[in-house]
Amino acid sequence: MIKTMFLLFLIVLPVSSHAQELSEMRASGEAEQLVEIRSDPNGAIIYLDEIPEGTTNAQLFRSPGKYKLWLTKPGYLDVEKEIEVKEGAANKFVSPLVKNISSLMLNINPPGAEIEIDGKSYAKAGEIELVPGSHLVVVRKAGYIEAKETIAIELRQTITKTITLEPVTGSLRVKVAPIEAEVNLLKDGQVIEKWEGSKIIRKLLVGSYSLEAQSSGYERSSKYIEIKKGKTTTEEIALKNMDKAGSSSLVCGSQITYEGKIYKIVQTGGRCWLKENLDAGTMIDGKQDAVNNGRIEKYCYGNDSGNCAKYGGLYQWKEAMAYSTTSGTKGICPDGWHIPTKAELKILTIVSAENSNALKAKGQGTERGEGTDTRRFSALLAGYRDSNGRFGDISFYTDYWSSTEYDVAYAYAIGLNYNDSNIYWNYYDKVVSFSIRCIEDN
Repeated sequence: MIKTMFLLFLIVLPVSSHAQELSEMRASGEAEQLVEIRSDPNGAIIYLDEIPEGTTNAQLFRSPGKYKLWLTKPGYLDVEKEIEVKEGAANKFVSPLVKNISSLMLNINPPGAEIEIDGKSYAKAGEIELVPGSHLVVVRKAGYIEAKETIAIELRQTITKTITLEPVTGSLRVKVAPIEAEVNLLKDGQVIEKWEGSKIIRKLLVGSYSLEAQSSGYERSSKYIEIKKGKTTTEEIALKNMDKAGSSSLVCGSQITYEGKIYKIVQTGGRCWLKENLDAGTMIDGKQDAVNNGRIEKYCYGNDSGNCAKYGGLYQWKEAMAYSTTSGTKGICPDGWHIPTKAELKILTIVSAENSNALKAKGQGTERGEGTDTRRFSALLAGYRDSNGRFGDISFYTDYWSSTEYDVAYAYAIGLNYNDSNIYWNYYDKVVSFSIRCIEDN
């Protein structure tokens, strides 16, 4: 038998000294390199090989090699790429982030409507940034039918959309005598239409209006009306002749003098009002409470008598009422005049179409709260004195006391703000100090 023998030769190649050194350095961590990861803008979350490593901008240590880098930041597109860390290199990786947005250019008719996109309110129309996708747009305005529309936008696309609201309307038929009478129709304190005699107005926006009529030799008429959807509101106005015997025409006069000061008078809502805030009595320090001592005590904003001369005094309720609790009492008003009741203040707000701009003097308030003084009431934003004796918010707010109690500690007042047209009803602690407007007795 012949035996065959095989020889196996193993060739072992020596490891280079550099590779061996690198291997040893990696094992010991000495091969790690400084890695800098940046984004523009910064604040993106860093993932290296799916392991979170903080946020940009950041510096890390990594061994040479290839890594999967993922950057993510809300509102921006994700960045996913492979990076290679090299020995002895700078190893700086900068990634610009791209906004994940599109734009919707909204034009709304009429202006001033409320805009809601995906349940979020927007203050005004114009260019609005949105993420790509479908968005539900809702537009609302009082007196108009609500509009809803779903709009799809692609990445970095700008879509222009015009939404025109359909008005909800009714009609108004006015018959007036004498036929030469001048008639004004007011909405939110603004005259929107003016004419003489009788008239029919169709397609009038639903809502609250004031209807005023006047003619030389006749009493002035003022009515609060409501226009309803699809209905015709009919009003008949017969002005009273002031020359007829037994007529009860209202004559307000132009001014009165009280406590040494001349006050102008204005007729509004069929009543005579002082056109200026009351400024009667002796100024006391804001840190003191008024007391029932037989004299009228007032506060001047900031303890400055010049503010009383301009804005009138500020009075605690009990002092203004001369320590009576009877609604409609004279209080500190002149003879023949009294502190207005809650009902009388309500009439004032009704004839102003619940719009404080119609009551505020011109130059008082700003933008949506700018005074027009349509009712010639000339209200000033006089501020207040709080229950701790501190003054606040002159030229921003004003409140007027009524003579009607809410309860033993509180009384009703109306408030006007500088930046809107609302008239605010509330009840306040009687020790707070507000302005006073007197109304003439019936």
